[in-house]
Amino acid sequence: MAAESHRFLTCDGLLNQAGSGPSFYLLISTFQFGSWFALVIMILLTAAVLKIIFNLTRLYRNPILILIAFLVEQGIEVTPQKRKMYASIFLLAPWLLMSIVISNAYKGQNVTDLISPPKPITVSQFEEILAQNYTLYVAMQKYYDDRSRKFVEWAGTSRVLSRLHISIEDYKSENLSKDELKFLEKLESRIFVIRDRHNLTLINAISSCNKSAIVPFGNAIDEYESQLKFLRPNSHVVKSREEFYKKERGWLVGYAIDPQLETRFSALFQAGMINLWRKYIQFLRMIKFNSVNRASVNGRDDEKVKPLQIGGNFSVVFYLLSILIVFCTAVFCFERILGRFGRKNEVILFPME
Repeated sequence: MAAESHRFLTCDGLLNQAGSGPSFYLLISTFQFGSWFALVIMILLTAAVLKIIFNLTRLYRNPILILIAFLVEQGIEVTPQKRKMYASIFLLAPWLLMSIVISNAYKGQNVTDLISPPKPITVSQFEEILAQNYTLYVAMQKYYDDRSRKFVEWAGTSRVLSRLHISIEDYKSENLSKDELKFLEKLESRIFVIRDRHNLTLINAISSCNKSAIVPFGNAIDEYESQLKFLRPNSHVVKSREEFYKKERGWLVGYAIDPQLETRFSALFQAGMINLWRKYIQFLRMIKFNSVNRASVNGRDDEKVKPLQIGGNFSVVFYLLSILIVFCTAVFCFERILGRFGRKNEVILFPME
């Protein structure tokens, strides 16, 4: 459906981030919160098991330091060869494999994000340009004079000086919050209306690229964007993504009783006319769709939304490590039993020598 709205255009589109400092969010944004939480839990759990093994075997090592060293791919001495136990081998071997997977995934994600030069951040919303005190240039509202047969400036009140002023007044007529009213007041205070006596066009007004922007209405912004890129090829020409006071174009139908109204308007649409009646047609179709599918939709209330889980190789290594922790505990208990049995045999056989 065709619609028109206000969007700003500027050739000084770099967002001023002075004083914000470098952002280290990329260092932790590689993995989601669930992945980091699972990794911390597995480090603490594995470190607790290794601490028990080291205490019983009288090995003075820091288990957390060993696990972190594996994650950052740093070599560290674990145990002497003669005192190495199979329980710790079964536990540290999968952790070493998991560390390789995690470290490669982490480095692969951050090579382009941290090493490559950061992309310039440009303005995209009205609040951003208002926060940086941009001047918004708009054209004077004009109407066609039948006597002079030309467009002349509107001589009314200041509320209708431009198309942007009209949109602001229409927007204020709605039920708005205090923040929205404050935004509209600040927006209106930054508007500069270009009149005929100024002998200035919208493109010339912002060609200096110094905290200035134009706010046309409708598709005229595309033409202004092409002109501005031609005049300022080395500038940061930015067209806003945000649309202020988006308004649909077309026909408004009230109190229609013709049963063939939808068919007639469909023929007009096929002829190339885009109108507001499409919203009415979509509304009728949604009513029909809801009436047919209401039973099936209401019958799914007992279904629960499945939360996002850690998938792929990242989850496999956690499952493998959890299983091997249990297996490690069994092997460690078996080693302790064999150790006690061997010491008893040494005590019995020693007098015979």
